[in-house]
Amino acid sequence: MNGLLGHIRSISLLAKQIRKMFKKTKILINKLFFPEKLMFPNAPKSYLASHGFSLLELMVTIGISTVMSAIIFFNYPAFNSNVSLRRTADSIALTIREAQAYGLGVRQFSSGGGFPGYGVHFDLITHKDFVLYADSNHNSIYDKGAGIGCGGVDITECFRNYTLTTEDQIVELRGYVGNTIDRNLSSLNIVFLRPHPTVVIRTDDPQDQDKFDRASILVQSKGGEKRLIKVTAAGQISVAKP
Repeated sequence: MNGLLGHIRSISLLAKQIRKMFKKTKILINKLFFPEKLMFPNAPKSYLASHGFSLLELMVTIGISTVMSAIIFFNYPAFNSNVSLRRTADSIALTIREAQAYGLGVRQFSSGGGFPGYGVHFDLITHKDFVLYADSNHNSIYDKGAGIGCGGVDITECFRNYTLTTEDQIVELRGYVGNTIDRNLSSLNIVFLRPHPTVVIRTDDPQDQDKFDRASILVQSKGGEKRLIKVTAAGQISVAKP
C-alpha cells in the first residue's frame, strides 16, 4: 500500500513539473512572437489581432528590407553609369544647341572679328574632346590654327573646348545623305551659318565635298550602354537610344 502511495506522489510531482515547464515555454513563446499579449494581458483577442505587430512580423519586414537594399546596392553601379551617360549625351546636344543659338543670334567672336557662324567639332583622336568654335573664315571646317587658346585669342577658331570627365566616350561619328550614303567618319563639323537656317555638316578634309543631310554622334559608357545624338540639316537635334 505504501509503495502504491509513493508511486502516486511521484506521478503527481512529475505532472506539476510538466505543467511548470509548459507555462515557462508558453511565456517564452509569447515573449518571442506575441509580446503584445504580455503588454496587454487582459485585452480581448480582437484588439490584439488589430493592434501592433509581432516579432515575427518585424523579422519578416527586416528580411524584405535587407533583400531590397541588396538588390539596389548591386544595381547601383549600372544605374549610376546609365545616369552619367544620359548627362553626357544631353551635354553634347546642348553644346550643339548653343552653337545654333550663337550662329543664328549674331554673336561676335572677338574684337573686330565680325559675326561668324558657329559650330561644334568632333574627332576620334581622343574620344573625349569636342570643340565649340567660330567659323571665322567661313569654310565650315574647324581651323585650330597656330594657337592653343580659346575665346578669340592665339589665332584659333576655338571658342570653348570640352573634355568628358566621366568614363563615357565618343565612339562613332556618322554622316548620311538621303538613303544611299551612310559613312563612318573620323571627324565631324556641324556648323550654323547666318543667315541660312540650314546646317552645314561635313568632315575636316577640304577635299571631301560631301555635305551630309544629317549626322549622328554615338556615346558609350564603360558598361556598354549607348546614346545617339542626331542632328539634321534642318537644325533638329535629338538624343535617343540607338
